[in-house]
Amino acid sequence: MERTFCFVAVIYFLCISSVSADESFGVPVYPGAKFDAGATNVLKEKIHINGLCYRTEDGVQKVAEFYKNQGLDLSGEITKEGALYQTKTGVNVSIQNPWMDISTGTMIKDTLISIVKLKE
Repeated sequence: MERTFCFVAVIYFLCISSVSADESFGVPVYPGAKFDAGATNVLKEKIHINGLCYRTEDGVQKVAEFYKNQGLDLSGEITKEGALYQTKTGVNVSIQNPWMDISTGTMIKDTLISIVKLKE
């Protein structure tokens, strides 16, 4: 009985962990996008923005379509280089390709997704 409870508790915890890993500030993370610790660190430490960064090989249009389907509000236009979405809760989703790694000055040619919490 005790072992069964522990097993169920572990499975429950893993399910909760995987759900929260797929969202940032209540916004879904683009499927398959990988967390980028370096770009996130630049946002937090150098620019002083509360955000998380993810990268994908998918193009701007495909990523923008995903966030449109999530019901986020488009701010401006979708271009081949990027798009910006916002939520009513003060979260912005920026999509960029190409983008500059501020730490090295290198232009990166995959798609960067920055999910930023503007309001506390």
